[in-house]
Amino acid sequence: YSKDNNCNIICQLNNDNYEDVFDYQIHHMVNSLCLITEPKDIICESEKLIQLWATYLLKRHKDQMSAIAQRGLFGELWFMKEKVMNYITPEKAINGYNGIDGKQDFQFKDNLFEVKTSISNNPQKINISNEKQLDVPEHLNLNLVFISMDKYKNNGTTLNKLVSELREIFSQNLSTNLKFDNLLLEYGFPIDNSIIYDEYGYEIRKCRFFEVKEDFPRIIRGDILEGVGGVSYTIDLSACRDYEISEKESLGVLDG
Repeated sequence: YSKDNNCNIICQLNNDNYEDVFDYQIHHMVNSLCLITEPKDIICESEKLIQLWATYLLKRHKDQMSAIAQRGLFGELWFMKEKVMNYITPEKAINGYNGIDGKQDFQFKDNLFEVKTSISNNPQKINISNEKQLDVPEHLNLNLVFISMDKYKNNGTTLNKLVSELREIFSQNLSTNLKFDNLLLEYGFPIDNSIIYDEYGYEIRKCRFFEVKEDFPRIIRGDILEGVGGVSYTIDLSACRDYEISEKESLGVLDG
């Protein structure tokens, strides 16, 4: 605090190799804090932003996202841009996107969406990473979205291009733009050097929707004995035919 009891936040660059990302960090923090109207909330929000950037710089910035992580992020962003935004505004779409830390990828009121992707030539299996992904309270509606795609070198829509297209959409609203930036940071997407994700592109083959209910083939927590955790498993799509629904049936509920 200064003598006039104002709070000052000082950020200092100690390594010129990080000049570009430092400039972006300052720009991001200033824009985020400008949205806060209550002075007492600035310190709390500053701590959250510093922790967000510390996690990104220490754990994610130095390492390129894995091929699976890139494909997963592409699938979620494509689903949001090409499907969800046909039914609701970009602001509502980004506010319903849970990102890397959510149990399910998207939530709009009582409607949950879990997105899975595959580049297999004969995509018939879905990998479920934990026992909670397809296990939700009875009052919530869960849809499983399965996107099959092809991956090409120097062809198709790249992850970087898709991110740029969404940035353009969100640029009209500062708060949604910052929300998108935060989600990218949590994923470890290098917002200061995103050109590294221009080498490979994707073409969507098909997007399918399944309603997860009743006897849908899945593991729920009630099936697991005490002391067992970290469960991952595979679902065969051929066993899910009775639960497949149309895009309108799945996303039409977002219109209301």
